[in-house]
Amino acid sequence: DFGKDVGEDGKIFLSKAKGPNKNGDVNDARCDMDADYTIKENYYKDQKTGETKVKKTTYFGYRYHLLGDVNYELPIEYTVTEASKGERKQFMKHIDMLPDEYVGKIDTASADKGYDDVKLIRYLIDHRIKPVIDIRNQWKGDTTKQYKDTNIVYTYKGEVSYVDDNGEIVPMKYLGYDKIKNTLRYQYRNNVYSIDISYDERVFTPIARDSKKWKRIYNKRTALERINGRLDRDFNLENNKVRGLKKATVMIDLMMIGMLAMAKGHIINNNLDKIRKLKSTW
Repeated sequence: DFGKDVGEDGKIFLSKAKGPNKNGDVNDARCDMDADYTIKENYYKDQKTGETKVKKTTYFGYRYHLLGDVNYELPIEYTVTEASKGERKQFMKHIDMLPDEYVGKIDTASADKGYDDVKLIRYLIDHRIKPVIDIRNQWKGDTTKQYKDTNIVYTYKGEVSYVDDNGEIVPMKYLGYDKIKNTLRYQYRNNVYSIDISYDERVFTPIARDSKKWKRIYNKRTALERINGRLDRDFNLENNKVRGLKKATVMIDLMMIGMLAMAKGHIINNNLDKIRKLKSTW
């Protein structure tokens, strides 16, 4: 079942140089003409005011993009790009890089809200992969929207409710996904209602956002953060600064080979519970 549940994430790492040569001189050993700048936003809550604030940090370097198995915490496919390269396109590229038989094994694909994009969602569904991607709030002012000409309303997080005759908003019970009709089924009292996924493709996905299953699968994507942590802690990624995209790629290649080689060694020696460990047991 390796590759059944996958996730995508990326990580920025710095170039040894501080920037490119402003005159375009690629032979200047102090510069890096392949790396570029990007800004990373970290959101946090102010302890005094309770307001959500953002801290912006500028980086010059590269980014590796990783498609990994979230059950086994092991890499499946990856690419290395300039730091500013879009994450969503790399996600689709990783799926395209896989043989058809491996793509057919994938059941779910999870990612954080940085990958929230209707084109990516459509791409995954077209490949019969269920997207479990966190969503950004792009609604201005509205807290709920009406579903077609019905008493059903929903939030941007996919929480579905019924507005009764008294104007009270009552959460509906999720019953599951109808694969044939491509609808989500909800119940209010003794009536069952179907919500067409195509009505709002970012909000309504084959695994309903307000279901326990969606939350359970999404929580698995922390496996990618642990893979990133291993690269930092055990392979010393943040201190392995390089110049040039080719060298940066080779460096990540060696780290991934090391991680997968250790996993295979543990499997050969029937230490299946240790496949994520980066040290031998003999």
